[in-house]
Amino acid sequence: MCALSDGISLNDVIHQGPKLQRELFSVLLRFCKNPVALVCDIAEMYFRISLAPEDRPFHRFLWRSLDQTRTPDVYEFNRVVFGVNSSPFQAQFVTQEHAQKHKEEFPMAAETILKSTYMDNSMDSTSDDQKGIELYKQLSELWGRAGMHERKWLSNSRKVLEDIPVDDRASETESEIQSSSNPNQWRYVPTNEIPADFVTRGLTVPELAEKNSWWEGPSYLKEKPSEWPINKLTTVRASDTEVRKSNKCQLDPSDGRDRMMVTIEGDGESRLEPKRFSSWLRLTRIQARIYRFLKNCLLPNGRRTRGELTVEEIQDAEIRIIKAAQRLFKEECSALSSGKPLPMSSKLLTLKPRLDEDGVVRSDGRLENAEYLPYDVKYPIILPRKEWVTKLIVRWYHQQGNHPSGTHQTLAMLSSRFWLMQRREEIRECKGECYECRRRKAKAAQQVMAPLPKIRLKMPPRAFSRTAVDFGGPFMMIQGRGKRRAKRYLCLFTCLTSRALHLEIAYGLDTDSFLNAFCRMASRRGLPEEMISDNGNNFVGADLELRELIEKLDKDKIASSTANRGISGKFAPESVDETDFNLRKRWRRIQELIHHFWNRWMREWLPKLNARKKWFKHGKDLKVGDIVLVISPDTPRGQWPLGRIAETIPGKDGQMRVAKVRIGQKIFERPISKLCPLECKTDD
Repeated sequence: MCALSDGISLNDVIHQGPKLQRELFSVLLRFCKNPVALVCDIAEMYFRISLAPEDRPFHRFLWRSLDQTRTPDVYEFNRVVFGVNSSPFQAQFVTQEHAQKHKEEFPMAAETILKSTYMDNSMDSTSDDQKGIELYKQLSELWGRAGMHERKWLSNSRKVLEDIPVDDRASETESEIQSSSNPNQWRYVPTNEIPADFVTRGLTVPELAEKNSWWEGPSYLKEKPSEWPINKLTTVRASDTEVRKSNKCQLDPSDGRDRMMVTIEGDGESRLEPKRFSSWLRLTRIQARIYRFLKNCLLPNGRRTRGELTVEEIQDAEIRIIKAAQRLFKEECSALSSGKPLPMSSKLLTLKPRLDEDGVVRSDGRLENAEYLPYDVKYPIILPRKEWVTKLIVRWYHQQGNHPSGTHQTLAMLSSRFWLMQRREEIRECKGECYECRRRKAKAAQQVMAPLPKIRLKMPPRAFSRTAVDFGGPFMMIQGRGKRRAKRYLCLFTCLTSRALHLEIAYGLDTDSFLNAFCRMASRRGLPEEMISDNGNNFVGADLELRELIEKLDKDKIASSTANRGISGKFAPESVDETDFNLRKRWRRIQELIHHFWNRWMREWLPKLNARKKWFKHGKDLKVGDIVLVISPDTPRGQWPLGRIAETIPGKDGQMRVAKVRIGQKIFERPISKLCPLECKTDD
């Protein structure tokens, strides 16, 4: 299509048009969203769209009826043609325009055409059979009004198919071939041996006549079957799969039907293995969908859950995944389940782990009395080091911080729910593996410093023969008493060879002010042979007014004036402007920082106190009558007095940490960290 005429084809001059077609990924998501699926194909979509009469002469073609000796006839296409750049746009534009026009009358069909149509195929899903039938009727009517013929209807619902005429349904030829033949009889055909491809590749009639495979079939058919190409397709029938266990059971007491539970033994790792996923969100949502499916299999149709996932379903999937990851704490979980103390070699000893009602290992830290903290902060879930689930969770929180967040901020977000072993190292590993972070932190390429430019190395007869110029300011100045303040600008000239400086005052940023400053400099230093400026737009420290005014500099006038005196001028490339600073926002910024400080204190510093750095084992409580040595920091150890416990003061958790001690005739209240037990009573 679109052959060349005088070196130009139709596609060279016609506009392709914007892309109106939906992404295939979003179409498939809608197709998989609901249980009842519906698919149809539009027959010859391009040929059902007419071309305007004035456009048809541009779609001409020649026809000789395979006779190369006769003069070809000239025809014009009156329909949209496959191969023209704009054909996909025209097809999508026509269908979407009709959908917008009739969306009030056919809302379901209009939404399907606008959101669930890919090329010439509409594929959508509905929540039940009745809506599927309604969608079929609306689509048929709407496609008909657009002049299209829908065909090859497919659906997984028998009720929906019953409302579709048999002639409009998809062909069942493929299923008939599979049911009446053995897949092992199918043979592989190399690409260059497929006769049907010769026509689709656009071979001419003489080239097609020379192809023996077109007339006789693939050449290997003349050989013995043992010498035919090796079949690259492997087929496995469902009956060949090993069934390891089969039990008949009644799963729902309210349902009188019996079901068969079959466990199929597969090869390789599970499809739900966390290592097969790179996103914590995707892993949890997929597992939540699977757990819903398994739950729905045990329920009758009327009690099954449908629609979007709920928060409870996602949280349940997360708990299951985390419990599986905590299997690395095998000894700790076994000890906690049996009520035994943790081994002294356990790395969880300082966290005082416990099992919650879901069987998840959590840290029972020191923040249990902080009523204003959420449950997950007071009792965070402990995650093992170098576990893939841990990596996915860290990666998720790292991405929630939009990547620039540092280790400290990521750790603060993680501490709202989790406690990681060697957490900083885990976060640093995640940042090191993050491609987006590596990209954002990439540094510019470095190279050895370039030689100085020739203009700075020429031997001048005098200073300022090659000069660079720049502006600075504005500066507020007063000239004389009682005069008002006025803006003045600094015009700086520098010798490119000697680096000598010459300063002049410019009364403005207009062209005349610059020329006056230049003439004063030239009168004292002499006319320069070459000059360099920064294009009048790169003034460090200048405010917005300076940048706006400098753009009005008439470079042509400057070049004309200096050229008359034999000076060549060059303008350096522009640079990035700097932003200005607003002092009026200072107070607001201070208030923001104060608020930010307390938020960070709550999120970042406070959770660090959760772990016990010492004193993490239960000790024996002191009892009334025990003899103790009272520590006195002001006296030597040999002079510490003896005392007897007169009363114990338990804390809110029932543990005794303060006691009243009788020393002689006096009673003192001391913490147990200041008391050394000497003689303790034993229980009877």
